[in-house]
Amino acid sequence: MINKDHIINDFKKFRFVNSFEKNPSSDMLMFKQIKMNYDKNVYESKLFCYKNGETFRIRTQKKPIISKFYDDYSIIYVSKSEKQSKRFKSIISIQDISAKKSNQDFNIPFDISDFFVIDKYTILVLSNEKIDEDIDKEDFKQEIERINFVENGAGYTYNDVGRLYLYNLSTQKYNKISDDYHVLDVTVDYKAKKIYYIANRIKQIYSPFNKVYSYDIGLGDNVCLYDKDDVEFTYINSLDSEMIVMASYQKDYGVNENIKLYRLKDNTLSLYADNKYGIGNSINSDIRYKTKGSIKKHKNALYFQLTKDEKCSIYKLENGNIELFFDNITSVDEYEFLQDELIVYGFDRQNIGEIYSYKNNLLKNITEFSQKFEKHINSYKLEEIEYNSNNSNMKGYILYPQNFDENKKYPAILCIHGGPKTLYSSNFIYEMYLLSKQGYFVFFTNPHGSDGKDNEFADIRGKYGTVDYDDLMNFTDIILQKYNAVDSSRLGVMGGSYGGYMTNCIIGKTDRFKVAVTQRCISNWISFYSTSDIGYYFATDQNGCNFDVQKLWEYSPLKNVKNIKTPTLIIHSDEDYRCPLEQAVQMFTHLKLNNIKTKLLIYKGENHDLSRTGKIKSRVSRLEQILKWFEQNL
Repeated sequence: MINKDHIINDFKKFRFVNSFEKNPSSDMLMFKQIKMNYDKNVYESKLFCYKNGETFRIRTQKKPIISKFYDDYSIIYVSKSEKQSKRFKSIISIQDISAKKSNQDFNIPFDISDFFVIDKYTILVLSNEKIDEDIDKEDFKQEIERINFVENGAGYTYNDVGRLYLYNLSTQKYNKISDDYHVLDVTVDYKAKKIYYIANRIKQIYSPFNKVYSYDIGLGDNVCLYDKDDVEFTYINSLDSEMIVMASYQKDYGVNENIKLYRLKDNTLSLYADNKYGIGNSINSDIRYKTKGSIKKHKNALYFQLTKDEKCSIYKLENGNIELFFDNITSVDEYEFLQDELIVYGFDRQNIGEIYSYKNNLLKNITEFSQKFEKHINSYKLEEIEYNSNNSNMKGYILYPQNFDENKKYPAILCIHGGPKTLYSSNFIYEMYLLSKQGYFVFFTNPHGSDGKDNEFADIRGKYGTVDYDDLMNFTDIILQKYNAVDSSRLGVMGGSYGGYMTNCIIGKTDRFKVAVTQRCISNWISFYSTSDIGYYFATDQNGCNFDVQKLWEYSPLKNVKNIKTPTLIIHSDEDYRCPLEQAVQMFTHLKLNNIKTKLLIYKGENHDLSRTGKIKSRVSRLEQILKWFEQNL
């Protein structure tokens, strides 16, 4: 039995990386290295720089939260945001990279979400403010008059708004450049001296559709470039003297429709480059920490991550054409261009995430975090399986139990990813590794609805629990046919979010799985519609209807709860606003009333991202409880 101490010791070995930033001369990269501190129950970070093949640490007196380069040899960072007299202030510091103390400190009267260095005297600040300061004076209640009013991972956001300010470091004065709407994303065009941003108007009912704006730093002009309410923008920048945006109309394939690239001129969009795949990184992993996908303008071309098949690679947009630029590792999580090399952070099959240098067509490790874990990973035997299901060519994976003996029979666990528009790949996943060490086969695949293929494959609106269910059952059949060592009488199933929904769905339709673990699940689309932070538009979109109670119930796993005979562990967080706690409670209540062996684990103060960014002790406990449940019932 793998105990808690085993998991804690593994966690201590992990190192994560995020927050790539380069200096103005593009010859130095700054990044954060993060480790888990179980005793303090926190993630601890350190700043490092990479230059000319060497990596060194930047030591600061204060703890950086957001860090950028101020010039080639100095950094500027936000170290603290605190509330004073009902208002927030942030401390921004400037420090030489070779020093240990800051040269200058500034008290800025905002809670800062992000900032950008415009020049030696000016920074652009994206604040997190209150729309109405009076609302928060009585902090024992929330006054709500609009939806959406909560957001998973952020809590109550009803009174929050993002605003843009230009802050003069010399005079310590600031100038607001955005009106009273919520700024979502910002791009600075340093050459053109313009700021482009995407924002939502404050409405009674939130809509994913938004608008794009341009601010001329020299002239002070603020212009709305697109004021129609019919498209969701995700990125805007200039390219070849034209405005290029990434956007989705969501007309053909709903909210999960893949993004296309458009030319924006005179308040009109025209197609610039077609795209069939998911822009960004959709590959599942439980050993990354808050990495951020990015789009970069470099040498008059746009570069971005794109998930195709079972890889996330870097693609290049130039002259209206999208082409593959870098795919030398399985999953690119962050990247940056230096003068003569590309720096990437990500996963290469079964390795822990590493930073790599790509130069002259050669890939070289900058970090070697996997070394501390190497003796464990060498027991991680993974095989790929190609098969056909529902007229589609599919790929799945099976992970062997540790110390596999072909003369023995082993239990096996089907794992189902969330999303549904994410995917599994061949990269190392810690919870699956633990299951394999415990003596289980682990098998997983990407059913219809997953990312990595085209819109048609990903579109399961009005098909939840049908074509995807068939894919998962077909894959299970193939595993049993292909691997004689799998004991068909000892199968388990587990998943989170959409995977939790599918776990609930599966055990309501078949008894072939002896035990189940459902996490952050959906059990009832009707109540999900009114309680999830995205429910009122996501539930109707994904079920192919408006608020049609009969149809929403038809696709709800709770409809078949009387059929369930499978012992089920239900794991949920009390601050999960994406799939609210009531979804788990409904499932638990009905299973208990039906005398089915079940347990409900509620993690306090955690949200939908418990397995990825939750507190260290909660993450350890979750894994331990999953292992115990399978051991007791499988």
